[in-house]
Amino acid sequence: MYDRARFREEEGLPETTRRFDAVAKLCIKHMELDIERGIKPMTNRDYIRAINNYLVPFFGKRMLGNINAPLVREYEQWRNEKMGKVPISSTLATHSSAFSRIIEFAIEQGWLRQLSNMH
Repeated sequence: MYDRARFREEEGLPETTRRFDAVAKLCIKHMELDIERGIKPMTNRDYIRAINNYLVPFFGKRMLGNINAPLVREYEQWRNEKMGKVPISSTLATHSSAFSRIIEFAIEQGWLRQLSNMH
């Protein structure tokens, strides 16, 4: 176990990997606490709605480390088809920010180290 942990550290890999839906669920709990504290309640509710209705249904079963730019483009096409239209810019910004919140939360928890595969 020690050698494996040391190898993962040297390679810049997270100690453990997580599925998108598990991280999203925990991130939502943190946003709900922020809502209770009066921190950006409308924005956080919009993020939670985007996560539950779009991000988790598409990315849910995937491991965080396996999400890359081609998969995000596939998501965008899937989302547009699900909505039946190309969303307006504010909706796009909400979805992007909600996705970023999950990724940032995963980085803070040590479950994701880098986003180099996203570029």
